[in-house]
Amino acid sequence: MNIKGQALLEYLLIVAVIGVFVIFFFTAFGGFVKDQFTSMACDLLGKEYVAGEVEGQGKCVD
Repeated sequence: MNIKGQALLEYLLIVAVIGVFVIFFFTAFGGFVKDQFTSMACDLLGKEYVAGEVEGQGKCVD
């Protein structure tokens, strides 16, 4: 394998590891992140945020 091929393979491995980390993060914390964005949107709209039974199911109500 030449030097260019080796460098490309190393970059692909780095991108793959970062991708796996991102997928793990959003799988583990996706509901929490969604609730935080929903809560901020409710504040901007002047509505009240109500948490759902499960993380990620919160909503805005009048």
